[in-house]
Amino acid sequence: MNTTVQLANQVLHREYEENNAKDGKNHDFEPFSEPDSPRRGSFSHSFGSGINSKWLQFFAVVSFDLERGQFVESTHPQVNLHPSDARNIAFNSFPDVNLSNRKQDLIWSFQHEFEGNSHEISTKSTSEEPKEVYYATCMFRQEKDESNQRGFLQKSIVLVSLEPLNSFHQLIAFIVGTQFFQLGEIVLEKAIEDVLNWPQFQHGKSFEMKLLGESIQIEVPHTFLSLPTEIDQKRQLNIPKELVFNPQMNTFRGIYKEMWSLWELMLLGEPLLVFGASPTETSDAVLTLLNLISPVSYIGKVHPFFTVQDTSMEKYFNPKHAPKSMILGVTNPHFDSLWNHSKLILSPLIHSKGNRKNSFKKELVSNHKSLLKIDNKSILSMISKENSVEKLDEMLIQHFRALTNSVMAPLERYMASLIPTNRMISIVLNLPQLGEFKEDDFLSSLSSKSSVHKGKSSDEMLFYRMFLRSENFKMWFRIRRSQARTKLMALWLAALENSNLSWHLKDKSEVLIIDFYLKIKENVCRALSRVSYSAEQRERIEGIVGQILTFLPEDVMRVNDHLEMSSPQIHSPPSPVTPSLSPLPTPNPSKILVAG
Repeated sequence: MNTTVQLANQVLHREYEENNAKDGKNHDFEPFSEPDSPRRGSFSHSFGSGINSKWLQFFAVVSFDLERGQFVESTHPQVNLHPSDARNIAFNSFPDVNLSNRKQDLIWSFQHEFEGNSHEISTKSTSEEPKEVYYATCMFRQEKDESNQRGFLQKSIVLVSLEPLNSFHQLIAFIVGTQFFQLGEIVLEKAIEDVLNWPQFQHGKSFEMKLLGESIQIEVPHTFLSLPTEIDQKRQLNIPKELVFNPQMNTFRGIYKEMWSLWELMLLGEPLLVFGASPTETSDAVLTLLNLISPVSYIGKVHPFFTVQDTSMEKYFNPKHAPKSMILGVTNPHFDSLWNHSKLILSPLIHSKGNRKNSFKKELVSNHKSLLKIDNKSILSMISKENSVEKLDEMLIQHFRALTNSVMAPLERYMASLIPTNRMISIVLNLPQLGEFKEDDFLSSLSSKSSVHKGKSSDEMLFYRMFLRSENFKMWFRIRRSQARTKLMALWLAALENSNLSWHLKDKSEVLIIDFYLKIKENVCRALSRVSYSAEQRERIEGIVGQILTFLPEDVMRVNDHLEMSSPQIHSPPSPVTPSLSPLPTPNPSKILVAG
């Protein structure tokens, strides 16, 4: 490692320790190691007898009773929910805050880990086992009802899905919920019929579908590492602006100057609590913060709305079991006394406890010292002059997306440098391997030219050291590594197709030819298991592999039958779907290209 870089790291680390000693955190870094592939859970992607469509699984109706509290009244189609799932759906689809007695509609999103389907109710799940996340969106209505003991009705219509199509689901919730509160459960049955007629869900596609007489559109991205790009249809459907698709950045009005600190907290995967006056406000804020760091994904526990009755409450607020990364949207001030990390207060709050009242102003409260000192004077000036909410959203999203890309650019360049060049790929060698990611080498590759900020006050190297240990980086790296390995396999297959077997096998002994055949066939099997290919390409590759045996003497050709039975077989697995951030560069021996 470069001595200057080493000394700089030590100085930055010491300064950061001194400046943050008061927060009581231990910033000693564990030795860096290349992230392993995560353990995969086995998920059914099904709620038993539900719709079993990737678009959505089922609708639920949640009501309130003075004796029972809120409860799942019915599901459409009928499904047997795990008691924990039913409880979380019920409590997360009602506001965890006192409302006035006036009529009002609210729409928000929430999510939770799926405990199990009807066949797994009696199975105990452990916190160590990976669980599937379900994504829910509800439309809550409160209105006067003289027949109700409380004098007003409170009810929610909830849709549950296994795909994070939050804005799209809010649109569905508005269309279905509005008609449901007028006509009743017959609306849900008709909505299910429409959903069953929708085209099959696919990533990277645009869709136009019918729902209860309305035409809705959506563009599904290639991956959900960033939020889906969904077509805004407020004007087409006359959806009240304050009800659905609330302006994203307008949620942070009055604290725009804190957006850069929030952006850094999200990139590093730091825990964050978001206080709001309503579930809608917290939901919009959390989903906007996730989009703030796109195309990087926030890998942690994400709850756009979270209540004190949630079954994860005890685990999340237990120092021994709390996730390292989580973002919770809450409306109950009780959380303030339990939370020891950064918190964002979107609306002024007053928390009464006994004879003491605590007031909270709109602000970001954090002990985290921002490491990247970014010049934001120009963009703040532009924000102050912009009156259009739509233009404000676009302006800030583009700004932070460009900022995120700037932060990731050095990592992209370094990853590209780990890819072997074309001239290093040969069919007579082992399959090409990606170079190891080494922290010291990466830090040494940083230069002032790649800096995303100006001034000496930015602790760039310390930021990257923290980022490399975050779950966000680990997921980014795993995807990039997978992409690179797939690219290398494709290049190796291309080299095989363009190879001159006569040149490689001329004058070789029978033993070497047979060893070569077995090695090539094994490598072809491994490569085809990762690379998408056409039937024609597969047939062509199989033909090339078969040609190797023709270089054997005629009296040895009968060994072919034995080799076919004992060697790995070339199968036709389904084309793999590899998550994609953006295409990796094609390796070039004379130039390292920046990916992304």
